[in-house]
This record gives sequence, C-alpha cells and structure tokens, in this order.
Amino acid sequence: MAMPPPALSEVLSHPLPAYYISIAMVMAPAVRILRRAGLKTWYVATLLVPFFGCVILPAMLALNNWPALPVRPKRKKKGVAA
Repeated sequence: MAMPPPALSEVLSHPLPAYYISIAMVMAPAVRILRRAGLKTWYVATLLVPFFGCVILPAMLALNNWPALPVRPKRKKKGVAA
C-alpha cells in the first residue's frame, strides 16, 4: 500500500523546508536590490546557507561600497582650522 504524500503542514513543520520556501520568496527582490546597488547578483546565493545567509547578505549590502551610487564628498571636520 502506497503512502500518501505529506501534507503541507507536515512539510513546513520541519525547519529546513520552511526556510528554503521562505528564501525562494525573498530571492527575486534581493536580486533586484543587488542590481540597483550595482553589486553582483550571485551574492544572493549566500541566502542558501541555512540561517547564516540571512545575516550575510544584509551585512554585505551594509558594508560594501555601492558602485551605482555617486561618490560622496568628504565632510569637513568641525573645529579644525584650514
């Protein structure tokens, strides 16, 4: 007798399938953000690393220079005579 396929609630009760389903929904917007920032879109592959990928990609976005943005002029320090 063949076993029936597991219900969606049973599949989502395990952490990894639920993680990969949620990451699949985030990948397209992440690629769009990376393109607008001028960064390589393969950085979205870091999301495939379970639980650490959700930290790695935002850190890369926060700490890398975005080539698509113009260079900001340096600020003058207050209280320093020129």
